Amino acid sequence: MLQLTAFDAGNGDALLVEVPESGGSWLALIDGGVGRTFQDRVAPYLESRDKGHSPNNPTGLDLVVCTHIDSDHITGLLALVETAQPTGTEAAWWPSTVWHNSFEDIVSHQSTHASRAQSLAAIASVPQGERLRRRLREKGIPLNAPDGQFIRAPRVYRSGSVHIDVLAPDDAAIEKLRSYWRKKGSKVRPLVQEVKPDDSQTNLASVVLHVSQGGHKLLLTGDQVASSIIEGLDAGGFGHLARPHHVDVMQIPHHGSRRNSSLALYKRVTARHYLVSASGKQEKPHPDVADQIAEARRGHSFDVWLTNEAPAFTEALIDRAAAHGSRVTIHHREPSQSTLTIAPG
Repeated sequence: MLQLTAFDAGNGDALLVEVPESGGSWLALIDGGVGRTFQDRVAPYLESRDKGHSPNNPTGLDLVVCTHIDSDHITGLLALVETAQPTGTEAAWWPSTVWHNSFEDIVSHQSTHASRAQSLAAIASVPQGERLRRRLREKGIPLNAPDGQFIRAPRVYRSGSVHIDVLAPDDAAIEKLRSYWRKKGSKVRPLVQEVKPDDSQTNLASVVLHVSQGGHKLLLTGDQVASSIIEGLDAGGFGHLARPHHVDVMQIPHHGSRRNSSLALYKRVTARHYLVSASGKQEKPHPDVADQIAEARRGHSFDVWLTNEAPAFTEALIDRAAAHGSRVTIHHREPSQSTLTIAPG
């Protein structure tokens, strides 16, 4: 049975997808969280597993995905790659491949050295992305296997019984990110306007994955915006407005920021389980998102899973679900635990 484990990553993301296979499990790590998320939470979990690794990669992870280069997603992946070893048991997390759209690959062939340097200075997390790319090359870990191309929609990846569709970013989002880095350089300053949709070019280039196996489906959204997720669903043929696509588990985009969600999104794709990976601070998750989910699931039962307490969000969720005739069950990560696991049955 397909299983999703969310690690306590503070205000970041660190998710592990696990699919039982003959002789072990297929494992994919989606982002690595902030600070010491990998060392303190992900690595001990991997070391303690007694279910066996994938028969295709008995010493590690079948797939590692860096959805985008923001520090709350990429920092833990740097720790993974720095400590990964191809043999032995001390670091049994050698990746078969890492999916990562790096700054250098996107920009270098169209920019001067000076403009690259300006752009590197403009976006604090770019050097982390370049360090990840460099260490992958030094260690011989394949980047963006099987073809080495950008991770963008449409792309289909199959491994055994696992089927992954990349829904975002598309070519237009990659080109916007390239233009943003190339033309703005050190003058770039992020806009913080909570009432407007997220316009961070790194978030707009965030990788979105639709994972399916044995009739079960996950939608992993990173920090992408609602409109791009809807466009990816449409382009991939996953339902339509009159007949929404249904998944077992949906990750709420960008830690529950209202700038990345919309009622249209939650009507376009519905879920039995909704995962919120967030610190519970700075209005992430936002109560408006609770209202959108409750309205979209009017008259239905659904579960919401939170990696950290978020009182304003949960209060709004309970209130709005009752108003819309829905039944919601809320799950929180236990304070003594570093993980939250969803196993749709």
